Amino acid sequence: MEIDHLIKSLALPNFTYCLSVYGASEPDLNIIQHFLGRCHKLLFVSFPVSIKDLLYKQDCRILKAITSVDNHPLATNLPAKKENNYNLCKEQYVLPKVNPERFMTSYVNRLIFKHI
Repeated sequence: MEIDHLIKSLALPNFTYCLSVYGASEPDLNIIQHFLGRCHKLLFVSFPVSIKDLLYKQDCRILKAITSVDNHPLATNLPAKKENNYNLCKEQYVLPKVNPERFMTSYVNRLIFKHI
């Protein structure tokens, strides 16, 4: 339990802060994820940790904080919400007609003539 506390209090906050500031790419995240997986495998951590999930949760908290406050300085950097409504359930489409007998005969003919 003491090691869990060290990882939670020292390593994970540094990883999440540094990776979000650095703008880490997929290979950078994979290196950190392999390190955390190795820590779990060697029982330095009693629970598996996903760095991608941690960064996603952190981004959601930041976005929630920005959108909940009026006139937030970072609100101008957010993309505008789209007001498009798509009604895809009512769209009609026609499926192509498939003739199973024609398919079977051509498939069987290919098998027969292949071995002749």
